[in-house]
Amino acid sequence: MKEKKFITITAFVCLLIMSLIAGVNYVVDPYGIYDPPHIEGVNGHYPSALSFSRLFKAEAMKRVKPDVAILGTSVADVGLNPEGFFPDGKAYNFAVSGASIEEQYYNLKYAFAVNPPELVILTLDFFIYDANRLLHNELDLNRFKPNALKPVQSFFNSYGTLLSLDTFRNSLQHLRRMKHPERYSYPRKNGHNVHQKGAYFAKHKGFYPMFVKPPAPDMMASNDYRFDYPVPEKHPVQTSFGYLEMMLELARGHGAEVILFLSPMHQKYLRVLEDQGNLAKFHEWHDRVIETVVNHNKKYDHNYALWDFSAKHPYTNEPIPAEGDTKTQMKYFWDVMHYQESLGDIIFKKILNKKDGSEDKNFRSFGKKIN
Repeated sequence: MKEKKFITITAFVCLLIMSLIAGVNYVVDPYGIYDPPHIEGVNGHYPSALSFSRLFKAEAMKRVKPDVAILGTSVADVGLNPEGFFPDGKAYNFAVSGASIEEQYYNLKYAFAVNPPELVILTLDFFIYDANRLLHNELDLNRFKPNALKPVQSFFNSYGTLLSLDTFRNSLQHLRRMKHPERYSYPRKNGHNVHQKGAYFAKHKGFYPMFVKPPAPDMMASNDYRFDYPVPEKHPVQTSFGYLEMMLELARGHGAEVILFLSPMHQKYLRVLEDQGNLAKFHEWHDRVIETVVNHNKKYDHNYALWDFSAKHPYTNEPIPAEGDTKTQMKYFWDVMHYQESLGDIIFKKILNKKDGSEDKNFRSFGKKIN
């Protein structure tokens, strides 16, 4: 009897703890995926969600079902806020930090499986074409399989993290960050990453340290940068450009419009590449990525638009404030690779032909349309 009572009490306590963990995780919603009732100061603002952007954005895609999907890396994640540019449709920024071109191919397949977008905006960044780059360890391709979108499996994918201790730890982190929300970046409902972390740093320490500090390792090409895959049997294509071609063919198959552009970077980034020994590779990538799109367009009557914003320009050569200067705030860049929302708005105006009269004298010369 005593043994049976002990088992019963133990089971009850375990169930109680699990219920408590699930309840806290649901209410706090650290990933922004459970959609609980709004409680001011507890949820509705997600300063921890960007640490798990692949989970957060995959779930958001199912809820939003966008007509316009933006793909890329943290460069687009931080720089492109689609709000106001697509009044007749729902746009979602599906860009995630450090996403290789292979991962972006899977993201595009997933976007078409969820709700085929009418327009896809593909942002093109040099470092993601490095064939040595592995898929991000946070990426769960099982979530992207067709059966994962069936009602039962989709429900478990959305709510299966409620009982996780990792989620509980992130809930506690989330609550700590909610005490100082101005210090942490957070995602908008349209997927855009509001880079408050960078703004807070710049306000208190200036922009200079962000331009002196090398980019994060996952934002850099390897010292053995290559376009051909070292183990080709693990890929359906020979080179990283093959994934770009597959993405374009996938969009053609779904009848979607595509706009591509080479991302702007601060001119200091070229010096970083030169110091790393990858400047020649950058120029080769630049020519080959354009060649890939141009050759693809030659096969069809309708061209996908391709823009190049990577050239030297007053916007991309913005002066960097001096060390210790916290008063001078930069307008177009956060660091050598990440452009600000203000420059992202200019890009949207260029590629969508949506001038509003607020453009400055440098607007016209920014960017070149290749196709």
